[in-house]
Amino acid sequence: MSDHVTLRQAGARAAGPAGSATRSQFAEFYEENHLLIVRFLMRQGLAAHEADDAAQAAFTEAFGRWGAIERPGAWLRTVACRMHLKQVTRHPDLPTGVLPERPSTTAGPLGQVVLKEGEQRVLAAPAALPERQRLVMAWRLDGFSHEEIARELAMTTAAVRQAYARARTTLKARLLGEAS
Repeated sequence: MSDHVTLRQAGARAAGPAGSATRSQFAEFYEENHLLIVRFLMRQGLAAHEADDAAQAAFTEAFGRWGAIERPGAWLRTVACRMHLKQVTRHPDLPTGVLPERPSTTAGPLGQVVLKEGEQRVLAAPAALPERQRLVMAWRLDGFSHEEIARELAMTTAAVRQAYARARTTLKARLLGEAS
């Protein structure tokens, strides 16, 4: 049995958000944020299929708790990271993507995440960063302030600023060095 569950399957299994208005708000949030969460995870070095699996798992968890989540964007990023780590530690030798029975004729939502060579180089650069710097950089690139990142990662604001500054310095040297 696969760990990959779709939102539709989760809705059939769990009570989910009460009321059609809340369900439609969740669906709208999903449509607007799914690819943002995938991109956030890719900035941390995950392959597109790994990022999509982790994002999907996080949204599945969110569905059952939708009314109680105060900061859904931050909550989903945190849970998606945890979901990926859980998948990797549970099945380290297995591919994390779900293989379709037959090839799709449409690009699907991940088709929108196809990257050009330069973008791939930029996304690969953070892999050289220590985990904490890579995580802080991914949150910052998604528009979170140092204070918000500190709150979500249980760090001090000064530690977030320092990790971010070091990450920027390392990435700048790496990317400018590769460009020349």
